[in-house]
Amino acid sequence: MKHIFYLLICSALFFSCKKGSDQSATTPQPAAVNYQLDHVTFLVNEHTTTRSDSTILYQRQIVNNAVNSLEANIGVPTPDETSKFTTNNTDTRLQGTFATKISIPVALTNQALITGEKKWSYSVNQSEGKAANIDQYQVKLSVTGYTKISLDVYAKWQTLQTDYLATFKDTGSGKTIEVSGTWEGRLLQGFSQVASATPIK
Repeated sequence: MKHIFYLLICSALFFSCKKGSDQSATTPQPAAVNYQLDHVTFLVNEHTTTRSDSTILYQRQIVNNAVNSLEANIGVPTPDETSKFTTNNTDTRLQGTFATKISIPVALTNQALITGEKKWSYSVNQSEGKAANIDQYQVKLSVTGYTKISLDVYAKWQTLQTDYLATFKDTGSGKTIEVSGTWEGRLLQGFSQVASATPIK
């Protein structure tokens, strides 16, 4: 009788453990979250600023040691414009560089931001550079005999800074989440040149 009693207890324990094991094995795991960039909205508010400045892009000296005039044609390469997004959000799923191309502001007119073509990336805390949609600057100079020309070419810039909201969507659940931060863009506005002549004889 004792043997039968012990056998029943062992059987009960065995099936209880097996049931618990089966339950843990079939417990559904939470679905992986995969956020993709949906869109970015740029805001006009008290933090929106714009400023203009110039930087030296190209310098050269042209010396004419002959009697006759010298014609100089110089092509100055177009510099890159830059875009940078910063945020205090520390969720690594919402950082990095996303495949979705976006447009960035190119001008502030009547308290409205004008955006350009969709060719930029949302890349957090790192600057992205792309060629400006401005033709290469051409310098044409006529240097008289026995003259040295000192040439400085300047790039004229506009720097825009404003707040933004980036909206991300989970590809599985469709759930959206927003991240706020600051965007800064450095945009090429054109060129200027200064050429000074000095006699060398």
